[in-house]
Amino acid sequence: LGPQLKHRTSPAIADGSMAASMGFEPLHLQEECALLGSSSHSSAGTDAAGSLLPLRRLPLVRRLGRRSAAALCCCAAAAGAVQWGRRPTGWSAPTEAPALSSGAEGSGDGAWTVDADGSGGLEDDVEELYGETCVDTPNWTNGWSGCAYSGAGKDPTLCALTAGGAWPSTAGYTCKFYEAKGMCAAGEYKSFAMGSGLNSPELNCCACKGYKVTAECMRDTGGGCGWTGTCNGWRGPTDCKRGKCTCQKGYCANEAGTCLQSSRAVAMRKKAGMNVGPQQCSTKTSGGCMMGGCAFWRGATDCEMFKCVCQPGHCMDEFGGCYKSMGLIRAEVVPIHATQPKFPGVPVVTALCVSGGGSRALSAALGSFRALRDLGLLPSIDAISSVSGGSWASAILMFAKMDLETLLGPATTPSALSLAELDKTPAPLGNAVTAKINDIAISLKLSGVPFGMLWVASVAKAFLEPFGLNRFDTYLAPSLAAVEQIKLKNPQFKDAAFQVPTPGRAKTIIMNAAILSPESFKASADDVVNLQVSPDFTGSPFYPHFGSAVDAQVSYQSANVGDKPLTKVLIGGGLVSTYAYGSSAPTNRGLNGQMGGEDVEMQSPTRPMCLARAVGMSSAAFGGQMSGIPGIGAETNPRVEIWPVSSDEHPKPQKAMRFMIGDGGNLENTGVLAALQRGASRVVALINGPNPVVMTPSFCDPPAGYIPTGAEITAQFANLFGYGDVENSQQEFHKYNEVFLQSDYLPMLCEFQKLKASGKPITLRKTMQVQPNSWWGIIGPRSADFLFAILERSEAFVESLPSDTRQALAQGAAGGVPDFPLMQTTFYNPPDLTYWTPRQINLLAAQTEYAVRQNAELFKAVLR
Repeated sequence: LGPQLKHRTSPAIADGSMAASMGFEPLHLQEECALLGSSSHSSAGTDAAGSLLPLRRLPLVRRLGRRSAAALCCCAAAAGAVQWGRRPTGWSAPTEAPALSSGAEGSGDGAWTVDADGSGGLEDDVEELYGETCVDTPNWTNGWSGCAYSGAGKDPTLCALTAGGAWPSTAGYTCKFYEAKGMCAAGEYKSFAMGSGLNSPELNCCACKGYKVTAECMRDTGGGCGWTGTCNGWRGPTDCKRGKCTCQKGYCANEAGTCLQSSRAVAMRKKAGMNVGPQQCSTKTSGGCMMGGCAFWRGATDCEMFKCVCQPGHCMDEFGGCYKSMGLIRAEVVPIHATQPKFPGVPVVTALCVSGGGSRALSAALGSFRALRDLGLLPSIDAISSVSGGSWASAILMFAKMDLETLLGPATTPSALSLAELDKTPAPLGNAVTAKINDIAISLKLSGVPFGMLWVASVAKAFLEPFGLNRFDTYLAPSLAAVEQIKLKNPQFKDAAFQVPTPGRAKTIIMNAAILSPESFKASADDVVNLQVSPDFTGSPFYPHFGSAVDAQVSYQSANVGDKPLTKVLIGGGLVSTYAYGSSAPTNRGLNGQMGGEDVEMQSPTRPMCLARAVGMSSAAFGGQMSGIPGIGAETNPRVEIWPVSSDEHPKPQKAMRFMIGDGGNLENTGVLAALQRGASRVVALINGPNPVVMTPSFCDPPAGYIPTGAEITAQFANLFGYGDVENSQQEFHKYNEVFLQSDYLPMLCEFQKLKASGKPITLRKTMQVQPNSWWGIIGPRSADFLFAILERSEAFVESLPSDTRQALAQGAAGGVPDFPLMQTTFYNPPDLTYWTPRQINLLAAQTEYAVRQNAELFKAVLR
């Protein structure tokens, strides 16, 4: 700007022609630079009416940002065009409504209107209303170690000691020193005590107005602005701070990285009778539609001039998907912790647990479901608790609008399963895994799906689309009656689409995923907790280490080497109505707020917790490993905004944070622990792991001193007894999963070996002594009636097959069913990740169906 300014006359600058020639609206540069130069941190003084004028309302600051505006004024002063820092006489405040430029962080598509009432936005209005508490940055110092020899040198509250050191080893002056000495009184910075050379007290100390606040939400959008100093228009009201796009005060970053008015800010403005104004957003996606309609994953879109545009009333998220903004909504928050352990809804007595295992788990579940259907047991199940591939199968079973005879196919007889019969198209539920997910993922990526949504979108298209369950703009609810109640409580949902379970199936489903870690932090066995998604409620029941002397808060190590950890994070504590899950924290901090209530007010989530998201999260097996790779986990893992349910034991409200989500099997791969959390006393566990029951040594007469390792059987089963690699795995975090007596482990393996040796399916009923588990909030000791169905080769089943099928099994890979029935979880038919042939699906489903039918009386005894 300097050369341009030097070639212009003072009058031209003052009357705004220079600004106009640069593409800005006319500015009275002399007046604005004078105000900017003589201002305090946030106020440019008062206008003609005596009202406080925030700097943000200066048109020059609004258009360029404060730093660039100051640079322009500096150049103008050097060119003799303005008098820097002199307030003109007769000045009056600008009155036009503020607007934020779209900036150059990316390809922003227009201005963002902060308010409809022209009040200057929420930043200054909310500062008093919001009740935020000023907190100095913990352990901050200005880095000047010479403070040891000053008058304050021996007062560690003013001149901090180095960590573990003693005087005169000091780290610098503290915020208390700045406050006590008036180094930045009233926000008027003194240049010799400020700036990056002294660790920026203006950004860290309350006395210097550079405070951190105890906020109700996350304000880091995840966007960068280091090169341009500006942020995309679709991010909303932002400031560029330290190279990051940060929401202005009173606004929260949702999971899309867009700044919306926070729940509490909106509520306080409404209480004060202030105009809240509409939530503005971007509607132009980056998607094209020259070859037809817009991609399904974009949600509610129209094709206009070959571009996918969000439909009226819908907003674009950071992935380019369109979702309806519901504003403030009301939902139920149910506290579940040590003093309030009761779950909402129908009590769970009988539970069917369907383990993970990708296409193997889905194919095995198909056969089990088919037999349970014919035994009339599906409606008697209170809850299905599923994980990963088990969630693929269970979600389709529960939500597909298809009769069970068609969905699961007719009953099979082993002797009729010739190769020709096995090669027929499987029943619709099984046929889902004949989709080529690699091809689908590539196609979706080419259509614009970002990596952070690619897995969920691929699962939705491959496995759920054939049943019409792949929409991303739908909400979950337990029944049509519940949908009407939601709409009665929240009229803005009157046209919203809901997915509800199909009657005649189990009473509810719990789709298990894992809350790994906040973005930029690593998951570990000491911080990963369970996430449960059901049609009615979603969340993480109980706090980790519930009821124990260990602090329920967890800590996360940074994925970036050298960065500080995130400590004292409260997580869990209850459930939220699923249609509201992923919102910012409630407007009320106490009862009927973040502590729980039937009618809690909160900002609606950006994207609904639809079935596709739940199933995709439950099966994101790569999540645990990816979380520890800097810059990769946050780009590839599914993400959700999460806040804890507070309590009398943990009353301090906590903002919503964006967490990475992984496969339920990253934490616990059977679904058993979620069922036990809810008090289930009769449980069928379909454990479809990849490993066999070893036959040597004999566990009926183990060698003296034998110490189990967990490798004797699938880890899905062993870690429930505390065995296996429970602490050191980079992908699975089984450290806190022990819930059964270790003394029962080898005797049960003995029974499994006997069943295997006899050629029978491994199906064992046993009264288990459930032990207390503080990480999961499982109360014990108590007994529960369990029926374990362990996937293993049944020679009795094999001998019942036709000769050509037995011959194919004997041929291994040449016969098309290698390693039957313990086929590998991924790349069983390379190069595709999940593809199975009809022969493989039908044969595995037939064996698990056979196992249930052979033990029909046991299944009836437990589930009826």
